Amino acid sequence: QFNWHPWFLLDLAKVAKVAREGPPELPKRTWFYQNRLELTRLASEAPDLIAVDSEMDPMIVSIVTDKEVHVFVFNETFREALESLLTNPRILKVAHNWLHDHSWFRVKFGIDIARPLFDTQGAAHVLFPGQQKELSPHIATRFTNWPYHKWLVEIDPLLYCGMDAVVCYDAYWNQLKMLRDRGLYWVADHDHKLLTPLMAMQAKGFRIDELARADVQMELEQALTIADQELQSVIAPVVTKHLKDFDKPHLFQVERNCGCCGGGKLQRDYCQVCSGLPS
Repeated sequence: QFNWHPWFLLDLAKVAKVAREGPPELPKRTWFYQNRLELTRLASEAPDLIAVDSEMDPMIVSIVTDKEVHVFVFNETFREALESLLTNPRILKVAHNWLHDHSWFRVKFGIDIARPLFDTQGAAHVLFPGQQKELSPHIATRFTNWPYHKWLVEIDPLLYCGMDAVVCYDAYWNQLKMLRDRGLYWVADHDHKLLTPLMAMQAKGFRIDELARADVQMELEQALTIADQELQSVIAPVVTKHLKDFDKPHLFQVERNCGCCGGGKLQRDYCQVCSGLPS
């Protein structure tokens, strides 16, 4: 998949670094499975920072600190300790995607998570805006020394959920350093402040004036068309000049017979337009 190409190159660079310098030392943590008493003990200690992850089916929750991993399939015996951790305003809570996890905890567990929050995917977008979607395994290989771990989903979902939170915790520190070094911390901080109203909107919903929305859409589309035409007129001479440098420039200027499939021989049979089906 070409959209994963940048991560592939980053992985190769990391392999080369390991080959030169040897494997990095990874943090060691104590894992607790289905252990309510240990989670209660952690909640009473109220650590400064925790990482949080959740899975839908079954409803798995993981809580990670610098020295511990707590993973469990949720039931009511875990509620008090979990709620104590997630609603404590003095604990910074890190997750991959708070828009998902915040609503999941609210809807399924009835727990409204309190700020402060940190979102690793959001921070990754600030640091590397050209990469678009940042999946949790890519957070692992880019910002930590943990390997790609998505394959654990079908083998041990508890271990996978725990590793997701481990990656969150360890990535936070590297992301924080990168944001500060590049002078981008204020951008990420601004984005995180926007999370609160976005999650409130997600929880309550909001009414849209459809007529006003359609008017704005038409206005934006007209402005986009004008901007696109201006841009095309500016770059057309540059494109034409570079095409002349190719031995067979006509290969890059083929007229498309169909806006859907292009009229290709293989695609034609599956195209609703070319096959006569209603589009």
